[in-house]
Amino acid sequence: MMKKKILSLLFLSLFFTLTACSNSEYTAEESMMEDTLYMNQGGHNKHLFFVDDELTIKDESNDSLDVKEYGKYKLSTKGDTFSLTFDDGSQLTFKRVGERLIEDEEGTIYQPK
Repeated sequence: MMKKKILSLLFLSLFFTLTACSNSEYTAEESMMEDTLYMNQGGHNKHLFFVDDELTIKDESNDSLDVKEYGKYKLSTKGDTFSLTFDDGSQLTFKRVGERLIEDEEGTIYQPK
């Protein structure tokens, strides 16, 4: 009987620990993607331009300028995740990882400029 109680307590504490770890304290808010410029926090110059529901990514990290214009997108949010779906069907996701920080699919973290 004592073994059952100990196992039950261990299971409950594991359950609550996993539940707490899986919930982000930051919620994706659509306003974070409205007319905003984000710059990365790392050692390379990568910028995200969210203007008039269009996304442009400017990357100057390799001693050259690479500009990718994604065009119009539809934004949806769920929990801490932003999903951008473009007219051509392609999709990008970002995760809110801080008060004013987002992270792309490659793990690069950006902050508003």
